[in-house]
Formats: sequence, structure tokens, C-alpha cells
Amino acid sequence: SDNTKMDSKKTSDRPRAKLAETPLSCSEWLAAALVSSGVTHVYGGHGGALVPLVNAVVDNPNLTWVCTRNEANASLMAAAHAKLTGNLACVMATSGPGATNLTTGLMDAALDRVAVIAVTGLKPRAGMVS
Repeated sequence: SDNTKMDSKKTSDRPRAKLAETPLSCSEWLAAALVSSGVTHVYGGHGGALVPLVNAVVDNPNLTWVCTRNEANASLMAAAHAKLTGNLACVMATSGPGATNLTTGLMDAALDRVAVIAVTGLKPRAGMVS
């Protein structure tokens, strides 16, 4: 039957989406993805592995960066944001101890079944000891 035929139009004949004149960095792409997921506020501290990402969040007009003194407070603030608004919340921390400090707030969010996304930084592989 005609309903089971595949589209005969070649992929190369279909119009292509225009690419941005300036490609996005990974950090800019992640900030845009957070916005498209409904995130409005990003909580966290500023650590070496996060600098490009924090800059992208600050530069994005649709995101509000809330800088905290430590990651535990940031994760609790993100959990509270999710509980009070019903929206996806985001928390960021640098690698290592910064990332482990997120656990209290993330467990609080999990126990109350609210959505919080945690993003952590990582230093470049070249700087890692093997």
C-alpha cells in the first residue's frame, strides 16, 4: 500500500538547518540546553574546572547565576527551588570535593522527588596524573 512506502525524497534534497555563524562552545551549548529544559536559576560556587561554564551561564540572558559560599548550600538551594517552583533546578560544583559536597542537597531533592540536575567540572585530561 502507499502508506507503507518510505519518503522517496532524498536526504540531500531536503533543506538543511542553517548553522550558527559562530559555533557554540561546549559551555555555551550546555547553558542553552539548560534554558531549553526549563532551568532559570543555576546555583553553585566558582572553581577552576567550572570557569568557562560559569561564564557561559552568566552570559546567558535567560539564566540567573546564584553564587554560594559552598557547594552544600548550593545543592540545598537548588532542591528548595525545585520544591517551591515545581521546575527543574540546576546546581554546579567543581571537581573533587566540590562535587561530593553536593550530596546532601541532591539526597534531599531525591527524597522529596523533585528534579535537580547536577553539573560538575573536570580539569583537562592533560593535567591528570595517570
